[in-house]
Amino acid sequence: MGGDPQFDPDQLDYMEFLSQKTSPLIFCGDPRDDMKFPFWMLFFLLVTRSLGQYSSEPLHSWVASTLKSRKIKTFRDLEKGSRQLKVVASDISRREMLLLPDDLNPAAPNLENQQRTVRENILRSYCLESYLDFTVAEAVRLSLSIPLFFEPGRLGDYMILDGGLLSNFPLWIYDVQPQSGQPARLPRWPTFGFRLLDNSTGRQSQIKGVFDIFSASLRTMAEARDRYHLREIDRGRTIEIDVTDAGVTTTQFNVKPAEKAELYRLGYDYTKKFFLSEWNWSEHLIQRGFSPPNPQGGPA
Repeated sequence: MGGDPQFDPDQLDYMEFLSQKTSPLIFCGDPRDDMKFPFWMLFFLLVTRSLGQYSSEPLHSWVASTLKSRKIKTFRDLEKGSRQLKVVASDISRREMLLLPDDLNPAAPNLENQQRTVRENILRSYCLESYLDFTVAEAVRLSLSIPLFFEPGRLGDYMILDGGLLSNFPLWIYDVQPQSGQPARLPRWPTFGFRLLDNSTGRQSQIKGVFDIFSASLRTMAEARDRYHLREIDRGRTIEIDVTDAGVTTTQFNVKPAEKAELYRLGYDYTKKFFLSEWNWSEHLIQRGFSPPNPQGGPA
């Protein structure tokens, strides 16, 4: 996928991910407008008693087959290659954020008995001996379940939706946390975040009725970028990419080649500017509360 010379995004038809509707009675138009004008989306879901317009199975199958070609299936396979992946999802049954696979580990410290039991039951329902045996493709499926657009995912008895509902920019995941009573250990390398900005989302919505409230709520849920929750210590390691002029929406799976090229150009230009004129390792460490490195040091 990203960084793979054999992967050509121009050859991938993203609309194939929307090839399986949850009901033949759901008549969808342009997917880019579904979250902007959700009246018909909601109408068809109510009529068909569906929980989402599209099945996430086509995307799940593509992720699974793509990873299989790289001999990757589970989180354990990633760890064998000295790689880490954390996937964020939203558990709307228990009203909490999930960090997968970590939040499936029944042996994690400081768990209450009920939490441990829940995790054990989930692993048992998947016939897994370890939380690291959970498949990467299933975690991705759970994380991308955009409300009403894709059908919700299931984790045991719990209903799971898009991780962006609760944490749209989890840059903190790989941070080194100082241990009580021990000297702070410098991070070996920084974690960078790519934050897409659409300044049009800041424009005031016209609210005149109940469907306007519903529509505005969906747009806020899908497009909000944690503006006020971006921590000060994250600003020095965040590459902000303004995609306002590109005019691409969250559910726009039918992105045209010219739009892909423009998004790539924007990402390249903003990233180049960040590393050439903004990034500073020493300042980053100071912002995070560490002592500046020695004159010879960069990331250890």
